[in-house]
Amino acid sequence: MAAAPLDLTSWRWSAPLEWLWAEHRATLSTTFAYLFVKCAARLAAMARRGRPLSRSEASRDVWDPVCLLHNVLSVAAGCWSASAWEAPAAESCAGGVSGPGAAIIRLQLAHCVSDFLCFLPQMLDEMVFVFHHAVLAGVSLVLPHCPGCYWTVVAFSIAEFGSGAVGLDAEWRKAGFRSRGLKRFVVFGLSRLVNLFLLWEIWKVTPTIHIFSLSDESGAVVAKFSLPVCMITAVGGSGMMLAVNGVTCWRMFRSYRKQRAKRLRAKADKAP
Repeated sequence: MAAAPLDLTSWRWSAPLEWLWAEHRATLSTTFAYLFVKCAARLAAMARRGRPLSRSEASRDVWDPVCLLHNVLSVAAGCWSASAWEAPAAESCAGGVSGPGAAIIRLQLAHCVSDFLCFLPQMLDEMVFVFHHAVLAGVSLVLPHCPGCYWTVVAFSIAEFGSGAVGLDAEWRKAGFRSRGLKRFVVFGLSRLVNLFLLWEIWKVTPTIHIFSLSDESGAVVAKFSLPVCMITAVGGSGMMLAVNGVTCWRMFRSYRKQRAKRLRAKADKAP
């Protein structure tokens, strides 16, 4: 069932809030839950140390683990949505971002908003995170209303699986175990390559013409124009995300090569 439109002609300041709660209660609840967990984790880390956390400590001890938890929840939600999907793959998500089939997309929006509110200093240290989260939040708001939502759900699931591999490798190293970094690079890179195929599936069902019209009170059309919002969001948003992920892949590959060179030097030094 389609969501009711937001009536901006109402003079009551509370009308937008009432509309948000009525039509997007699931999204608001998920965002508040994310914000509560992240803030609680940060406060718990501060209580353990008895002092405020530095930027690096907040990133290492709080942000990284909750991001990994987000990856796990996203993959689980995406698998559940994909397995329970009943509508044609070319249709949009009923109910938009708050619909039952868009659970994983809703998690991405909640993740972005809560990160901006809870970990803004850490994000400002790496502007790529600001760019990534801003694009992801915008894409998450638009794509559920576009055709091919099933493929979008699957693409998000695979992307979160690849990101989870990076987070798991980071926690593995923090625990004192060794890792060359090759597996995370391969899994992350392959997940993005698979998503190129899914982007093609989305491209095939995304219209290039999207007509918007402005009507007066009598219903007569005053003006209309075409703006392919879904195509811009799907292709443009995916292109920007792939660029950001390309930078991430390059960093991981450089890290792997440095680790490999370090091990080879250590092996050569031990050789008789």
